[in-house]
Amino acid sequence: MKLNKIMAGGFSAAIASAVLATSASAYIAVPSDKVSLLNTSNKSWGMTINSSYDIDYSEVSSIQALVQLSDESAYLADKEAGYYSDGETAFTDFQGQLAFGGSEWLSFGFTGLTDAAGDSANSAVSALGDGLFSFTANFGADGINNTAKRCAVQFDEWGNTSPDYELEVLSVSFYTAEGDCVLSYNEKGQAVIEPAIAETTTAAQTTVAETTTEATTTTTEATTTTEATTTTTEATTTTEETTAAPETETETSAEETSAEETEASEETEETTTTTTAAVTTTEATTSEETETTTAAATTANVQQAVGNASSADFTARNNQLMIIAIVAAAVILVAIIGFIVVAARKRK
Repeated sequence: MKLNKIMAGGFSAAIASAVLATSASAYIAVPSDKVSLLNTSNKSWGMTINSSYDIDYSEVSSIQALVQLSDESAYLADKEAGYYSDGETAFTDFQGQLAFGGSEWLSFGFTGLTDAAGDSANSAVSALGDGLFSFTANFGADGINNTAKRCAVQFDEWGNTSPDYELEVLSVSFYTAEGDCVLSYNEKGQAVIEPAIAETTTAAQTTVAETTTEATTTTTEATTTTEATTTTTEATTTTEETTAAPETETETSAEETSAEETEASEETEETTTTTTAAVTTTEATTSEETETTTAAATTANVQQAVGNASSADFTARNNQLMIIAIVAAAVILVAIIGFIVVAARKRK
């Protein structure tokens, strides 16, 4: 708000300097109620244009001000007499300018309220009747090119100083070459036709990248095969017990001795055969039990990866194998004792 007032004041000050250089007094009606961007005095009507308007000034080919003369009859009488109503002060006609301020002032002057064709330096003036006049600044087909962020339009008058009549600015309008009005203000500086507001913020487009994460869980079944190889070493202990009959000096004949030795030899062979058979049976049993034990051990070791219950079965089977081995040893021992007993009886 303060900036707008400062800018408007600056524009008015520039015009006021020119006005004071020409005349100490001029009469333009000052509205009782006006907008803040309007700067008015008895010398000037100046409007600072809202910088938010979306206006392409290169398309604005003309600016028109409608001005009402408050008492046209008194004006014409003074003009015809050559003096103001006091009869002493020489009559001076209205003169001033319609200007647009941007990067520089573009001024279109006028020197009376008579019809006049405008050009690049002078405003066109048209009498519309009943004291209504139009002042037009023509910028040509190229429009307004000398624009800045802050622009203003101004109507000034510094010629006529009569106290009997004044000029009132009714409207100021901006037109394209096609005659379309893009902006118009009334006498109080209120916009009755206005363009769209320019976008001052840039909309940032945010692209949301949708990221799809596919979590693939691969379950690898690891099969662990534990081959428990139990090698049972068959220890075959061959005990050769040689029972030598003591040489006793008896009165037995050589034939009886030979017969007894033959019988003992046969019994020994039978015993050895029996023992061998027992051992073979034991070995076969042991072999079968060993294979069973090996299979059981292998099975037990495989099952051991699943649970601890298989260990108990494996231990039970080992215990059974131990019992069988003990029984087999007992059988062999009994067989040997039987052989010794039989041999002792025969010697008797």
